[in-house]
Amino acid sequence: MRKLALAIGLIATVLTVTTAATPAMAATTQAFDIRFNEGFGGATAHPCPLTENFSWCGTGTITGFGEATSFAEVLSFNFDPATLCGDTMIRRTITLEDGSTLVLMETGTVCFPGKSVLAPDSAKAFGNPYKVEATFTIVTGTGVFAGAHGSGTDVIKAAGDASDSRLSGSITLP
Repeated sequence: MRKLALAIGLIATVLTVTTAATPAMAATTQAFDIRFNEGFGGATAHPCPLTENFSWCGTGTITGFGEATSFAEVLSFNFDPATLCGDTMIRRTITLEDGSTLVLMETGTVCFPGKSVLAPDSAKAFGNPYKVEATFTIVTGTGVFAGAHGSGTDVIKAAGDASDSRLSGSITLP
């Protein structure tokens, strides 16, 4: 009986020491910097998925993660003709070459310099320049981005069928 109690005590001690010595996996936070060259397919064919909302796609690089594609879709837009600006909400899906995805929700303001956006037939034409200044929040991720969270800013400058998106902030991975 005494040997059994001693054996149980020894096993409990080993388990306690082993559990206490095992470090928990720590989340890592790092800078998040992305550059995308994008278009919406008005002038040239783009492999963007068709949606009922205004959308665009492109390619670029995520520092520390490599080459990626981006698909952005405007979910809401409230334009004020007096200021030539409006509030907007954008969902952006980023996909790495290995298939990992990251979904961002962006909220911000889009402004159209000059009055070209108010010209007759401007809704049928493409090419009106605009600039979006937004903040983003990481909503979900898969693959290397599974469990990711973070936030930052996005500045989009566009004219014609070309836009340049510059996202920066931080990402935390488990």
